[in-house]
Amino acid sequence: MLNITLREYQKKIAETCKKANTLVVLPTGLGKTLIAFEVMDYFKEGLFLAPTKPLAKQHMENFIKLSNWPADEVVLLTGEISRKKRVELYKKRFIFATPQTVRNDIRNGIALQKKVIVFDECHRAIGDYAYVEIAKSFESSRIIGLTASPGGDKDRIKEVLNNLNIQAIELRTENDEDVKPYIKDKIIKWVYVSLNPALRKLRKMLKEIGKKYEEQLTSKGIYLGKRKKDIIAAGDSLNNINHPMKYRLMVSYAAFLNINHMIELIETQGLNALSNYLAKALKEKKAGIKELLKNKEFQEFRKELQNALLNNVEHPKMEKLIEIVKSVKTNGIIFVQYRDQVFYIVKKLSEAGIKSLPFLGKKQGYSRKKQEEVIKRFRNREVQFLVSSSIGEEGIDIPSVDIVIFYEPVPSEIRAIQRRGRTGRFREGHIIILITKNTRDEWFYWAAIKKEKKMRAILNELKNELKPLMNEEDQKLEEDKGKKQMKLIEFF
Repeated sequence: MLNITLREYQKKIAETCKKANTLVVLPTGLGKTLIAFEVMDYFKEGLFLAPTKPLAKQHMENFIKLSNWPADEVVLLTGEISRKKRVELYKKRFIFATPQTVRNDIRNGIALQKKVIVFDECHRAIGDYAYVEIAKSFESSRIIGLTASPGGDKDRIKEVLNNLNIQAIELRTENDEDVKPYIKDKIIKWVYVSLNPALRKLRKMLKEIGKKYEEQLTSKGIYLGKRKKDIIAAGDSLNNINHPMKYRLMVSYAAFLNINHMIELIETQGLNALSNYLAKALKEKKAGIKELLKNKEFQEFRKELQNALLNNVEHPKMEKLIEIVKSVKTNGIIFVQYRDQVFYIVKKLSEAGIKSLPFLGKKQGYSRKKQEEVIKRFRNREVQFLVSSSIGEEGIDIPSVDIVIFYEPVPSEIRAIQRRGRTGRFREGHIIILITKNTRDEWFYWAAIKKEKKMRAILNELKNELKPLMNEEDQKLEEDKGKKQMKLIEFF
């Protein structure tokens, strides 16, 4: 038994989970994990999967704390434990593990099935992620998928549903009546800045260069559009061309992509990010950058960029960020899109007398041990802010904070929801989003909002499609219940 009383909406969702494989979509901080614990407790065993070891460990510790099951019936299972010992650990009632370890054990024939499998951050169950293979191997188990956002693309959501063999969807938003009493206020503030003359000049120079390459492509029937997905689609069209001019067009396309990305960096990040990107591109000497180096206008742009760097031209966001951080006394997280910017912002905050630490993923050079060390220092209030890449958005046990700052809006509804979810869990939270006026910052912000609304509409649509299946299951349960009652009557 759990030694905690579930809220009414948690009880309702848990009841569905006990009857059918269920996708649970709940805003961060509203107790998705407790619902999973209730279902595991009901079936008296379970396998709880989380993307990272620290998160799996956190869930295990919470389960031990909140349940009356003996601690020796609950284990954390990772690849660091020897294979021989893992064989024995699978016999325990409740297992908390990382998906990669369980997938490897399935392939080696040592993983034992459990009546319940919980997939935390289940929107990852696409492509070749370990969740997919595990779900297929354990089809007889009751499957529970937990997420704050499965995404705003219908095909992606359907892929998750199919991969996890989902039969029902339980969706709650912050506006649902049974959830409202438990929502902590999240005050969102949009802080707008305008590009300074130096940045506007650099952007204009790049736009003029990019326009020439765009015209070359358009003249051959390759239309780029303004959105990233349209530009990517144009590249796919180029690949399908069977003509000698294909290589020439591919070079122009690569040059355009470089220019387009540099414009984005000027608009949303600043000259530090731009100069770092350009230095790497020049070092790699790929076709697109080689093409640009032949361009006289691009050479002029590089001279102008050097002058701006010598004059210490900053993006106006940096000044605004320091002003905001200095005005708050609490702890917080600053989310940043690019690795180089993470370190640059930490440096600028330090110069302003603000203690912060960079927080990055394993691919960016931060081992799990280093991540845990940073989180420990942050939890102990040795620093006021974490400056985090996308690694801090999910799958990591970071303490809830009072303020979250988006250095830039992100076009992904999943990432926007997860960033917001880092605050307002136990008390009022503040979210500040820095937006550069008349730039793709604004496009990205509204793109995420639009996708989030679309996600909810898609989930409600798919939920209704799954209702007949649930009704059939409920009917069968009632029929079985009725048969048992008839047998009792016959007995007496």
